[in-house]
Amino acid sequence: AYGMTGVVRAWEAGNDAVLRGAPALILTHAPAKYAGALIDSTIALTTLELAAAAAGLGACWAGFFMLAAADWPPILEALDLPAGETPTGALMLGYPKLRYRRIPGRKPARITWR
Repeated sequence: AYGMTGVVRAWEAGNDAVLRGAPALILTHAPAKYAGALIDSTIALTTLELAAAAAGLGACWAGFFMLAAADWPPILEALDLPAGETPTGALMLGYPKLRYRRIPGRKPARITWR
């Protein structure tokens, strides 16, 4: 597991542990004072993640990017968001290197409907 120190070390060694070479990054943002921003962006990005898989794309949440954007002003400056807006979520997109041939076996779920 990487901590931010490990992420920086990996970057300095030429390994992109933040975006992992993803060709695309989808960023959601909202007014900083909007109370529902995180919930709305999570719903939107989760829906996009499912749609990406259906289209043959790989998707991965960009948590390290969000941590860096929150703590490192040059990233916020590079994003050039409208005044009063804040990043609320990020998803990396690209074509996966590996394809799953079959779903791993699972034990049947024990569900009781009442």
